[in-house]
Amino acid sequence: MNSRPTFSMDNKTPLTLVEGTTYQINGINLEAPFKLTPEQEGALETIINDFIHSEKKNINAFAFMGYAGTGKTSIINIVEQYLQQMGATIAFTATTNRAVEVMKANNVSSNASTIHKLLGLQLHIDIEVYNADLAKLIKRNSSLPRYDFVVIDEASMISDSLYLSINNYFIRTLGTRVIFMGDPAQLRPIKSAGTSMALTEPKLECELTEVKRTSSNAILSLLTGVRQGQGFSLNPSQEYCFTSNKEEFLKYSFESFKLLKENVLHYRILCGTNAEVERYNDYFHVALFQDKPNNEYHVGDLIMAYKNGAEDFHNAMDGFITEIEDKVFTIGDPKRNNQANYKGYNLKVLVSSLLPRSYDSLVENGYEVILPVISRENDWTPLRAYLHQLHDNKKQADYNKLLKNYYFPENIYNQDEKKGIPKGIDYGYAMTVHKSQGGTYSNTGIVIDSFESFKWDEDSYRQMLYVAFSRCKDSFVGLVSGAADTIAFATADEVSDQASQHVESVSMPLPDNVNTADWETGSQNNNVGTIILDVGNATNEETRQLNYDAEEIPF
Repeated sequence: MNSRPTFSMDNKTPLTLVEGTTYQINGINLEAPFKLTPEQEGALETIINDFIHSEKKNINAFAFMGYAGTGKTSIINIVEQYLQQMGATIAFTATTNRAVEVMKANNVSSNASTIHKLLGLQLHIDIEVYNADLAKLIKRNSSLPRYDFVVIDEASMISDSLYLSINNYFIRTLGTRVIFMGDPAQLRPIKSAGTSMALTEPKLECELTEVKRTSSNAILSLLTGVRQGQGFSLNPSQEYCFTSNKEEFLKYSFESFKLLKENVLHYRILCGTNAEVERYNDYFHVALFQDKPNNEYHVGDLIMAYKNGAEDFHNAMDGFITEIEDKVFTIGDPKRNNQANYKGYNLKVLVSSLLPRSYDSLVENGYEVILPVISRENDWTPLRAYLHQLHDNKKQADYNKLLKNYYFPENIYNQDEKKGIPKGIDYGYAMTVHKSQGGTYSNTGIVIDSFESFKWDEDSYRQMLYVAFSRCKDSFVGLVSGAADTIAFATADEVSDQASQHVESVSMPLPDNVNTADWETGSQNNNVGTIILDVGNATNEETRQLNYDAEEIPF
């Protein structure tokens, strides 16, 4: 075990306001982006004096929690200032690649990298679902940088196995102290029944609860109600509205996607299930390129990575196709008669920005990656046989090569369905709420009815709604049964009058030559409804039936 660096201080002083937004603590001046609230001042002082300068050996992790709009990111940026002036080294990472890119986009001055890079893990390892001891996979070599402090964002999604590996590697082995930062109301770890250990196990913690960021924003008020388990009205506000008309939702989304040229983050659709995501993605791939041949990919298509692959194009990141080269990839073992040629492409992709900017600006300032993508139009029989061979003979290295070298269009399993190649790529117009966590878009469309299979667990359902509603910066439109059949946002007067009627419908032409026969228009109910969060009545059996039915019933 490495001895941890000490930052002991004999005469610690409290945080004081010098003038304006300049604060001082322990003789060090710190610049805040705004005047801090008493709660924020308390959090900052606790992190600095009780955690950074703690002399207790068992104080090596800190849980820093805060809801959307409470200012935790601003506080942690001030902590970074303090550590740099102290001469300490600090690194930033997160459980989602999208959150890491957001850190970089927000000009974090310290090192910000993916958790794979920080731990020295191979990119194909899925830390969200991996159940083994990750510490055994960490490359213990001198080339890995070491830090005095590490901040891990989106900590609510840290699985217990990952938490224990972080604890073993960073804290016990390297003597690094870790700040786990997250929103306790957001999604919990996959396959977990409770809150992440990262937010419950540290002996020191602090939670910001006072929402201050644009406190008049109707979406933040909605988030507060959802977090507290309250139902909410489907009345429109200036920032959001709900509709039951699926056709109008498609029209609105179509017009919104056309504005990606002006702002690459203008609009995305959020769904509860992968099946729903695929339906919307396939639809808009055709709708937005209706004047083009019916090709699998188009120049200008928005695509998303579903795995960690290229160094700068990780899981949940998206980008625009700029070039398409037809390719044939040879995969398999010729000695076992399972080698075959697979149709595919080399896709050159302009990686999307995490800051609002035009497509032309992205071309000038962005970067491109080349992705070897396997086409959907292949016979997977020989590949299934090859996967079966790799599984039976425990050829993990060859299996890892498949994961690393190619992007497959769907999950493909061996003949016994015991070993599989996960889906690596898809269009990027829609995504699951889980994949969206850590990202922010100007506007979103939310298919709330696709969350039905989560209703058996009230906490999961509430967290899904909370994350979905908090992904937009400006506005969202929710598609839900029982709402009015129009898309319209309320005026300021209507909001102040507690409006119960929707204003004039947004009228937009449906794309020509796009088959919408399978898309229901939804119930034509003009009465404003209410979503109730007390939904913990469905059983697991009912949930499985809901998922099964969703696969069988088209729009």
